[in-house]
Amino acid sequence: MNRATPTRRWGVVGGGRPGWWILGAAFLASAAGAFLQARQASLPATSPTSAVVAQRHPGARVGLWVQERTILTPEGVQAAVAMARRIGADALFVQVLARGEAAYRSSIWPPARPAGASSSDGGPARPASATFDPLAAVLQEARREPALEVHAWINAYTWGELGRRPDQPGHPLARHPEWVTVDASGRSLWEYGVDESPYVNALFVDPGVEGVRQTVVETVQELVRRYDLDGIHLDYVRYPWSGAGYHPQSLATFWGGLALQEVRGPQASPLAAVPGGLRSVDSGRRPSTPEERAAWNLFRARQVTLLVERVAAALRAEAPDVELTVAVFPEARRAYEEALQEWPEWLARGLVSGLVLMSYTPSDAVVREWVQRATALARGTPIYAGIGAYLLSGRPDQLRRQSLAALEAGASGIVYYSFESLEVEPSLVEALAPAGASSR
Repeated sequence: MNRATPTRRWGVVGGGRPGWWILGAAFLASAAGAFLQARQASLPATSPTSAVVAQRHPGARVGLWVQERTILTPEGVQAAVAMARRIGADALFVQVLARGEAAYRSSIWPPARPAGASSSDGGPARPASATFDPLAAVLQEARREPALEVHAWINAYTWGELGRRPDQPGHPLARHPEWVTVDASGRSLWEYGVDESPYVNALFVDPGVEGVRQTVVETVQELVRRYDLDGIHLDYVRYPWSGAGYHPQSLATFWGGLALQEVRGPQASPLAAVPGGLRSVDSGRRPSTPEERAAWNLFRARQVTLLVERVAAALRAEAPDVELTVAVFPEARRAYEEALQEWPEWLARGLVSGLVLMSYTPSDAVVREWVQRATALARGTPIYAGIGAYLLSGRPDQLRRQSLAALEAGASGIVYYSFESLEVEPSLVEALAPAGASSR
């Protein structure tokens, strides 16, 4: 195996009993606040972040998200790997499936194409190269010394662009257009315009459809069988917003009570409070009472959890050394209420090797609070802070402070979003680069 072999790993699978400790997390966050602020004030103001990380946080990790469009050319691959080394990163999180097109050799998905690519004869757009394998190129470049870990970043539920039907016959949505999710009014996302909703930036499939789950699991299996990866990184493992997910198949399953029995059992669900027996209810009806809506929210959240569970099981069977990390909304309550993403359950059940909080904010204090609350729920599972460099343009000192604030609050490492943001901001790169970092 040519896998990178750093002395520290991105995560270890934990365990524990289920439970939401949000109030406990808030208490711990408040109690630790004054100490952490005082500690932060004592940090050097001018040292590059990675240098301070190495000095004060010897176990911390540094990662870099790289978007699919960057790795579609050899030049892009080389630039991304060079920057990761420049900022002292340990790992690359490379997007290999963004909107239903693969930046790797796939028998499930059509190949990815550069933005705006089209054919000269008016037919379907073609990939930039029929022979270039982006993920293989990343692995080859990253395995040179100093070696970097490579985690394949997958958008789980965004399978296409709004307002555009897939033009490749083999695309999963060309075969199953009915898998796209539906809103509470019964309207399919196929009908949504590009700028119609602030919640919908892509064509989401429905988490409650079994064919969707199976396709994502098969994608993970395909990746770990064909490539020597260090990790699988899931993104968009959620609903676009809480008003989505009203797919006929999901409603039928909900009223039948089948999915909750499969995931955890109906006795642990508000479904037990719905009077009259579920099997006698019209399977196409929208939940309407408070009890029904609470049960419906839990049901939809469990559809997402069921995918995480199946991906974790597939990795244990196929590639037990490959880690599973997931990008999540940073606040547990908001993640559940707005996107039906119950990541504390994933931590409690030991389904993931680590979580990456999408801590995208210009506020250092907010990042610190998010990390404190998440680590209080983690029970030993690593929590990484995803820092949005794109929000800190022209503010290298704040990028440094925010990174260190996250580490002082208990984060096991930092993942920067993204290579593309840093590429156009040399001052941010210099703020992160430790002395003597390789730029080749």
